[in-house]
Amino acid sequence: MAITYYASFADFTAQYSLRGSTDEEVNSDYLYYGWNMVNINLGACFTLPFSSNNATAKLLNVMYGYYKYALKTQNQDDSGEIKDNLDEIIENLCTNNAPMVLTDGTALFAQGNQLNQVWSNTEDYKTVFDMREPVDQRIDPDKIQAEWDEDI
Repeated sequence: MAITYYASFADFTAQYSLRGSTDEEVNSDYLYYGWNMVNINLGACFTLPFSSNNATAKLLNVMYGYYKYALKTQNQDDSGEIKDNLDEIIENLCTNNAPMVLTDGTALFAQGNQLNQVWSNTEDYKTVFDMREPVDQRIDPDKIQAEWDEDI
């Protein structure tokens, strides 16, 4: 299945001039990296994937792509500034201080301001080793059999 990035080669080169870089390199390396980073950083706050009319996702795709380019080619101070800027944008989006904007001007805010909340069906599970006395932390070799016996 082919990946549809949020930005295109034309979007990328409209903002940044990359001498010596081919459209294949930009698409397979920089835009792919940017697409992944947008999904990784905003996946906890918004529903993925973003639509093709999401101007903020497109901009972030280009900015993350350029960040990777800057890491490869320029001094670390420049790429550090780009990363700081990206981190600030992501934080503002996920904490509802800024909306994602669609091409028609619609503003989308994060879902319930739940940054990095993960649900697990084992959330009430007690780990074997914790702050109890060592004798209370033994593994019960008959536990599974005892649970099966309870079900019968």
